Amino acid sequence: MIDKKIYIYFLLILLVSLSGCLEFITTREKQACLALTHYSSTSIDDCTSQNKCFTEIEKLSIEKNNKIPLSLSQNIDTYKNYLASSHYYYTLTKKELDLLNEGCRKENIKTILDNYNDVMDLFSKTFSYVDNATKKSMYLIIDYTLFLEQQEVNLIPEEEIFQDYILLNDNINFMKKQIENESYLSKVNQEIKELHVYSKELGFRETYLAKENVSDLTLYYLQIYEKEINSQEINLPEILRINNFVYKKLSNIEDLRNINYNLDKLDGYNFYILMDKLVGKEKSLVTEFIIINNRITENLDVIYNKIEDYQKEIEKNKEYLTTEKYNYYLKQKNYFENKTITFGKYLSELKEINLEILQNQEIVEKEKLENSQLFACDILVENLEEQSNLYISRLISQYKESDNLLEKLNYCEKIKNANEIQNCQELIYSVIESEIEEVKDYELYIYSTEEDCLEHINNINYKLESNEKIIIIKKRIKEIENKINEIYVENKLEENYEIISEIEKDVKEIKQKNNVELIININENQEKINNIEREIDLIIKKIIQENKNYTIKKIDDKYYFELINNFSEIILNIEIENNYLNLVSKDPGLLINKTQIKIHTIYPGKNYFLVDYENNKNINYEIIYLSLKESIIKITIENEVEGIYDSLLFIDGFISKNEDVIIEENNIYYYTKKENEFYVYGPVFENNLSKNIEEISSDKFITTTNISLKNKFFEKINQKLIIKETKENEINTFYKNNKEITLFEENGNLIYNIEIKKDEVLEFVLKTLIEKNKVYEEIREIILAAEELRNTRFLDIQKESIKELKYLLDKPYSEEYSINEIETIYSYYNTLQKLLEKNKHYQIIEENYLITLNEIYQKELTSFEENKLEKIESNKYQNMVLAEKDLIQLLIDIKKREKDLQNDTKSLEIAEFKELNEIINENNLENIDLDLLSKDKNITEIKDIINQKLKEKAEELYYYINPITNNLEEDKINEIITKTYLLYETYTLTDLYSIGYFSGITENDAKRLEKNYAFLESVLFNKELSNFDEKYNEKDYKG
Repeated sequence: MIDKKIYIYFLLILLVSLSGCLEFITTREKQACLALTHYSSTSIDDCTSQNKCFTEIEKLSIEKNNKIPLSLSQNIDTYKNYLASSHYYYTLTKKELDLLNEGCRKENIKTILDNYNDVMDLFSKTFSYVDNATKKSMYLIIDYTLFLEQQEVNLIPEEEIFQDYILLNDNINFMKKQIENESYLSKVNQEIKELHVYSKELGFRETYLAKENVSDLTLYYLQIYEKEINSQEINLPEILRINNFVYKKLSNIEDLRNINYNLDKLDGYNFYILMDKLVGKEKSLVTEFIIINNRITENLDVIYNKIEDYQKEIEKNKEYLTTEKYNYYLKQKNYFENKTITFGKYLSELKEINLEILQNQEIVEKEKLENSQLFACDILVENLEEQSNLYISRLISQYKESDNLLEKLNYCEKIKNANEIQNCQELIYSVIESEIEEVKDYELYIYSTEEDCLEHINNINYKLESNEKIIIIKKRIKEIENKINEIYVENKLEENYEIISEIEKDVKEIKQKNNVELIININENQEKINNIEREIDLIIKKIIQENKNYTIKKIDDKYYFELINNFSEIILNIEIENNYLNLVSKDPGLLINKTQIKIHTIYPGKNYFLVDYENNKNINYEIIYLSLKESIIKITIENEVEGIYDSLLFIDGFISKNEDVIIEENNIYYYTKKENEFYVYGPVFENNLSKNIEEISSDKFITTTNISLKNKFFEKINQKLIIKETKENEINTFYKNNKEITLFEENGNLIYNIEIKKDEVLEFVLKTLIEKNKVYEEIREIILAAEELRNTRFLDIQKESIKELKYLLDKPYSEEYSINEIETIYSYYNTLQKLLEKNKHYQIIEENYLITLNEIYQKELTSFEENKLEKIESNKYQNMVLAEKDLIQLLIDIKKREKDLQNDTKSLEIAEFKELNEIINENNLENIDLDLLSKDKNITEIKDIINQKLKEKAEELYYYINPITNNLEEDKINEIITKTYLLYETYTLTDLYSIGYFSGITENDAKRLEKNYAFLESVLFNKELSNFDEKYNEKDYKG
């Protein structure tokens, strides 16, 4: 007998062909059909392409903080792309619904049937992208929570970011307990339930994975739980499980009537209202998420701004801290900048230090009011101001001019010492006997009073201010203090702090001596300073060696050994450990042997030495999760060369979500850092599975799964292997070489401890006793999975599925099957699994594709590039793998074009870089930072810096020539300074001004600069300087 539905279907075709005006649907059915396709206005803008939809999503201002981890940033980009895709397919669905609505209104059965399958396909894609976007927002909630937890925000509970953390935890608590609350995820749960109900009423059949697929776990989830991942169940709530919107294509009027029957109640909650609540631009789940996301972003900015403000305040008020406390601050700052402490920990430390400053400020103010030490100093200064002693007068001027508390106290101490010098007569004798130039006019004389002695010895102190040896000692002490400050910033070894503490005591002892005391024992004092400098230089070299601020970089197709000197001095003859294999120097200033790298000169900042080299790397593989189908491998690579693309061989079929990683077949390509760490997902084993079934009673079956595993890559695997998920009322028996093996259960999985060597093949058999109803449930899942593959957006998989799974696709789901039918259905199990894995693989490739696409959207494209992108986008679902490769190549081409454009302005060559570095350092032009890789400074800035430094140098030279200027007229002083400045003006690097701050300097330019510099050493300069000195000293000065 002909099936009734088939009969109706053929009758329908016949009648439609005979007449287009016959009515075949009832009024109720017509109303139900109109309810399905009824239009409602929404806040979702129509957009005709993925790119235009993405532009609309960008207008929503989903912010990203530059302090968040890369994986979190990538997830935000993916979320935006999923939203854009949902809006794009929503627009297409709306157009098809308009056509369908027209068919319903006109009661045109043929139009309805022609358009309905297209509408269902678009519904499927739209709902799928809504699901993906919503799911991604949930993972972002998890990632943000873990990130803030790692950053120890619990240490700063008074900050708004801690309140964000509490709200995020409300969401996590909902996920764990599934108890409705006011959290974002609770609202998501409600709306997704509506989506699933609605889709079911439309005719979609829902399939859920019992557990989350491991490749969907975010990087942070893995990093936090990777140690426990094999022992902890990765169960997530229903809202996080993958939902596949599978539908059966309509073929007759009866199917349509069955669906319409369920649509009566949906008139008040149609497709448009649902979409607007889920992904609309106003009062939707999306806007709820944006509020959470942007609040976290803004509050992270607040935290980092506070850190910056506290640092400025501490630097500004460091005189209110003890040396130990300030050095502790420098150490914590160093830890934070090197990311060894969290922002929560660092901010809490800064607050404590700032509180100590405030408390000390109060103490100081109180002491001032209560006849403090400064008050006593003020009285002393007032009493001594009328004295004619030049040395004390100068100290008083310095005391008054200083705003720094510690400096004022230091000057006060010197004033006291000058006014109360012990053994005055003895000191005068000693200094006169030294026969230094400044006391040649003094004779041995016994002073009648102590006051006379002090007057003369302080005059000698003043004269000694211009003594070359005294000047050099004080300059060296200042340089030592600067080095000590830099050591506190860079040092990571506790033992160095102990040495520095002793050095600081020695420096303080020398600083407290007056000029007479310094000059009497000048050789002894110079030797002390020599020893201090030697100790400090050793510490600096040790720090550079320990900090290992060196690497190998590839720049313009050449390899360079790059060493960063964060100290402000030139360092000579340093040796560091050679950890590089086959490193060959092509620079005379760099000597390399098997164990040591010897460098002749290291300038402040970055230093580059040309070398021959290839990247050597140490690779570590760690199996985080191992199952028959999909596993997770953590790959850690220690590279010797940074900034190049490198590759390694791995197992075919793996994928990665890391933007720095590209996998093609069995090659993993990555952009090298000092250490690369990423996760890959895929099948570890070459795995052949076959499944058959036999009936042993009217309600019992045994399924037999033959498992063949080959270890394709690892030298040896000794680990827990997940065989399958346990199910209620199942009995499993596991065999190896026909011998029964006992499996153990762990967190809902059957586990086998596998030991397998490379290229070894192990054969297993899993027999499972299951009830008939469970078999039918499996059959239902198999048929639905086949339908899912037929409806997949990946057209090559769709085509392959239709061919390979024809039997399953033609087989309607039934409540009763013969044993032959059951066996045939199960015979497709292996083919089905491979296609499902391929489909999943494509989905992850699509996610990587979207990340790359987002990066391209941030660039300014040429018309050629826009056309190429449009072509890739329009054909991407024909072959997702090829589309991803084409998109990556397009991005590479765009970056190459950008780089070529930059190279048109000429980059700074290494040799020129070194020459300029020498000029700047040899002439003490500080605060001019040369950076080979950063050339964006402004011409005005470099001009101002150089001119300012030249003026300072002119003044410094003038005062060095003769410091006794107290009676010299101001205009004469300015005239001399101007003349001295003019002498230096030849070395203003004038040629540099028209070039634009180093970035465009050519070899000829560097030579001109070198000639300008050579003028400083020329006979002309020395002659003019000598003439100036002679004429100046011929003047007769009083005082």
